[in-house]
Amino acid sequence: MNEETYIPDAKYRLPALFSFLTLIIGTAVTACLLKCGFHNNALLRLMISLLPIQFFGLAAMLISLRPSWRNYGFKTTFNIPGKMPSLRECVLHIVITLAILYPAIALVTPPATWLCKTMGLPIIEQDFAILPPNASLLHIMLLVFSCTFLAPLTEELLMRLILYRTLRSYWQAGAPYLTAAIFAIFHGCPQYTPGLFLVGLALHLAQKKGGLPLSIILHAAFNAISLAMLN
Repeated sequence: MNEETYIPDAKYRLPALFSFLTLIIGTAVTACLLKCGFHNNALLRLMISLLPIQFFGLAAMLISLRPSWRNYGFKTTFNIPGKMPSLRECVLHIVITLAILYPAIALVTPPATWLCKTMGLPIIEQDFAILPPNASLLHIMLLVFSCTFLAPLTEELLMRLILYRTLRSYWQAGAPYLTAAIFAIFHGCPQYTPGLFLVGLALHLAQKKGGLPLSIILHAAFNAISLAMLN
């Protein structure tokens, strides 16, 4: 992996600030909309909350990275290695990672759930990912699109590229772990935080092996399997 073909890490600080501010504002706006009663309809909840946040977050990141893109090139800016691992290596890495990851998540989630209940922390489920029995084809298509394309693309750009490189400019050794911790907390489900921390570390390793493309593909595969398991 040719990660160090090279943009100084400090160049990602401003995109990080701009991206997080956009996401915070977007989250606040959609929270206000949900309070207007749209939370009772699963499809509307998806269309006015998750999808707009993903679209606006992605747009903010691409806009903020545009100067680096022009100065350093697309591949360098977006951490795309000059020589990707072979298809066989990528598939093998994804299969082995998922085979380890799901049992590990199953192991850490029950004690984390118990601890949350003991400490009085809320048990929050990502119910937007659960389809109602009468879900329309549009609802199914939008949810699959969101979970297997928009979410992996947006979150990997934000976490494994912009945030990781920003944190690495301050603390190189701790950046992967801080990024994984923020990724886990970012999802807002306390009982799943330890498991998502492991997911964050696995995505970091994928990014080290095959650049951002491999971490996006691994993230999409994880989300697709998890979505199928939930429904």
